[in-house]
Amino acid sequence: MMNIEFGQIYVELNADFDLPSLLLKRLREELDTLGKEILHFNTVFKNSDFKLVFIISATRKTDELNVKGPTLVRKKPAAEFVIYIPYKEIVDFVDKVSYVLPYVAKGVVFVLNKYKTDSSGVEDVVRNVIVAVRDEPETFLRKS
Repeated sequence: MMNIEFGQIYVELNADFDLPSLLLKRLREELDTLGKEILHFNTVFKNSDFKLVFIISATRKTDELNVKGPTLVRKKPAAEFVIYIPYKEIVDFVDKVSYVLPYVAKGVVFVLNKYKTDSSGVEDVVRNVIVAVRDEPETFLRKS
């Protein structure tokens, strides 16, 4: 079964969102419950057991979301996409999450739609995670 993973790579100096691992873990777990399958990658990997990896990055070069990929990793089957989010300096954790996660949702939806996979539920999951962060931000800020 396809599993979603998140990572973060920030190549532009002083342009990062530095999202806590507990937040990304919660988002991953919630998205995995949707049971999405991209049949194209089942065929590519000759297996339905692979990871769909979204690498979150920030950029000052554009004001629009940009999704690049996939990069295919065959050893540990994975299809990796980079979600470039327009950088905006935000100090408050809840505000940062409220800014970044809708872009992440748009990136995930873009990839699912690109491969003709039902994207329903993704934006609802992200909204629910944002609400959870607003209700109990300290839960996501503690060390994992």
